Amino acid sequence: MTRLAFAPAAFAIALGLVSMFGATAHYKGGPSALLLAGETTFVPAQYRPGVYLHPGIVGFDGQFYFLIAQDPWIMSDRWRALDLPLPRYQRIFYPALGWILSGGGAPSRLPVALLLANLLGLAAGALFVARIAARLGRGPWEACGIGCLFPLFPGLIHAATYCLTDVWAAALVAGSLSMWLNGRARASVLFACLAALTREETLVYSTGFALALAIRREKVRNVAAWFLPHAAYLLWVAYVSVRTGAHTLPFFQYTGTIGIPFVAVAKTVMRLASPAFHSPQSLIEAAYILFLIGASFLAFRGLFAKGQLPPERVAFACEAAFQWFVSEWLWSNPANFLRLGCLLWVFALYRLAQGGSRVPIVLAILMAWAGPVFALRPWLF
Repeated sequence: MTRLAFAPAAFAIALGLVSMFGATAHYKGGPSALLLAGETTFVPAQYRPGVYLHPGIVGFDGQFYFLIAQDPWIMSDRWRALDLPLPRYQRIFYPALGWILSGGGAPSRLPVALLLANLLGLAAGALFVARIAARLGRGPWEACGIGCLFPLFPGLIHAATYCLTDVWAAALVAGSLSMWLNGRARASVLFACLAALTREETLVYSTGFALALAIRREKVRNVAAWFLPHAAYLLWVAYVSVRTGAHTLPFFQYTGTIGIPFVAVAKTVMRLASPAFHSPQSLIEAAYILFLIGASFLAFRGLFAKGQLPPERVAFACEAAFQWFVSEWLWSNPANFLRLGCLLWVFALYRLAQGGSRVPIVLAILMAWAGPVFALRPWLF
């Protein structure tokens, strides 16, 4: 393997470090400031020693992954400090990786370990995307360039900087797609299982694969294999339920995620059309909406044209359809809905590598500028 093959990973790590150092300098609170733990959080002080607390807020999800990473296997009572133990613990892959990298969940090392985990996730995603491009016939330089596009998506930069799970969800889906295109179906399913334990929304991707294989009348075992991610997810949820005594499926505790289709996007467009539409963040939001429209068009265009119904195309078509059902609550915060498009970004890069259409090029141009702007925002604004 040439040195050029590792260039996307090096670029991804460099961009992630720029964003992390910039955010750390902005908050002046060290690496723990990027957990976004709130001053009014209900997490007990003994579970967050030395963590920087942001004044006047409850905080965001990074502080919960920090807590879970101290005890990912639920061997103590730390889980009682969580607002929603079952929904929080269902995304176990990322905090478990932080636990490993910190040498057993030491709170003093966890902030850096969680950031390191996401740097590795950016690198892995970039490498997998480059591998996809190479498998689709791109030369070394072209594959390298397409791989370098992976970390430029603003949702991925945000997630990497603030200790969220979306980076590894996208990286693992890219890994699953890479394995599938290289004829390694079992490895593809394994990556999908890990993705399901990272973010439950990736089950939409696995469902799309199973649906396509069923429509193509593939062997039952091939179809059933794509339900293994669902089984892995449910088994882990059952384990968490037994350990914590919580018995409500996480999906029903996140009913605010799903809303009336198209309504949330329409209201966001109306908000962006107001006189307040002038900030760089508003430009990124507008670019993302155009990206969502273009990616959805790309996912469904010609899906049944050749009669072969490629499973990866169906998987991403399901993911695109899911995005239009996301609720107004999630669309009210750009930090949330920008992260929702991470899997569609993997699909856009896959189609860019395939060639034959100008739409992926337009999508790449739409979003690739936003990542560096987001990473450099502490110095630019």
